[in-house]
Amino acid sequence: RTAQQRQFLGTLASHTPREVVQQLRDSVTATSTQRTYRAGVPLYEASCERAALVPWPPTTHTMEVFAGYLKASGAYLGPAVYWFGVLEEARDRGFQVDLDQRWTSRVVTAMLRGLPAEEQAEPLTLPILRLMGSAVVTEIDFLLLLTLVGALFSCSRADSFVHLSAQDIQDVGPSRVRVVLSGLKGEVRQEIVDPVFDALQVQTSGPWMDIVTSRGPVPLCPVRLFRLLRDKAVSAGAATVAQATYNSLLRRLNHLMIRAGVPTRLPDRRRNLYSMHSTRVAAVCYLLKAGLSPTVISVLCNWSSDQIRRYGARLALDPHLVEAWAFYNPVSMEHSYGVFQGPVASPSAKKRRG
Repeated sequence: RTAQQRQFLGTLASHTPREVVQQLRDSVTATSTQRTYRAGVPLYEASCERAALVPWPPTTHTMEVFAGYLKASGAYLGPAVYWFGVLEEARDRGFQVDLDQRWTSRVVTAMLRGLPAEEQAEPLTLPILRLMGSAVVTEIDFLLLLTLVGALFSCSRADSFVHLSAQDIQDVGPSRVRVVLSGLKGEVRQEIVDPVFDALQVQTSGPWMDIVTSRGPVPLCPVRLFRLLRDKAVSAGAATVAQATYNSLLRRLNHLMIRAGVPTRLPDRRRNLYSMHSTRVAAVCYLLKAGLSPTVISVLCNWSSDQIRRYGARLALDPHLVEAWAFYNPVSMEHSYGVFQGPVASPSAKKRRG
C-alpha cells in the first residue's frame, strides 16, 4: 500500500461517517459566511411562525414567505445570503431540499430588484492616514497606523496582518524584504501571497514623505516599515505584527478615525465609509493611477479582475481620488508602469534608500 492509501484507510478507522460529513459541510462556506447564514435562521423561523407554517424542512412556500419578508423589510442589502443560509442549515440538519433552479433564480432576482447599489469601501488614502497620524497618542495607535500602511503596501486587507508573524517578514538582502501573507479572506485552498519589496527613496518633503506622529515617523518605504513592524512584534513577544484580533483592530481603526476627525458615516449609507478592506482599495487605486497593469495588480491583491475594473471605473469618474504612486518596486518594474512622476528610487540614490 502507498502512503496515501495508508493515510486514507487510517482515517476510515479513526473517524465515523458522521464526523467526516460534518467536517465536509463545515468546509462548504468560510467561517465568516457561516455566521451570516446562522443569523438568517431565526428570521426564517419567525417568518414561518407569522404565516403559521412549519419551518423544517423548507418548502417553496416557506421560502417564498421568507423572501417576501426580506424584500418588504428592506433591512438587508444582501438578502439572498440569508435566504440561501436557510437552505444550508436545512442540509446540515439532514433534510433533502431540492428547489427548482429557475424558480430560485426568479425569487432571488425579485429580492434584489430595486435595492441600492452595493456600498463600496472608501480608499484609505495618504491624506487620511496623515490625519490619523496627527491623532496618534499611544503605542497602540502607532502600531495600528503601521499596520494600515503595511496593508496598503502589500495590497491586502488590514485584517490579513492579524495572521502575519514576525517570521513572515524576511530580509532579502540589505534593501529588500519578502512578506509572506496567508490566512487570506475568501481563500479555498491555503493560499500564500509573498511579494518582495524594494526600498523606496527617502522623501524629505512632498506627498510621499513619512507620516509624522507623536510616537515617531511611519515610514512610507515598505522595507523600513515592515522591518519596524517586525522589530516591534519581536520586542513585545507578540504572535503577530498587528498585535490584535480582528475585532480589536476594527475597534481601534474606528476610534482613531473619530479622534482624528475623519468622517466615518454618511446619512445615505448603512455601512461605515472605511473598513478592513479600505487599505486594499487604496492600494489598487494608487497603482492603477500609476499605470501598473491590472493583471499585475490582481496578482498582488489576490483579487479578481472584475473588482480591479470596478475601482478603475471609480478612478475614471473621480480622477482626483488619488495621485499616482508607484510604491511597488518602481525601479525593477519600471516598464510595467505608465507615465508617472513620483517617488521612484534611482540607482544614484541608493545611499539614501531605507
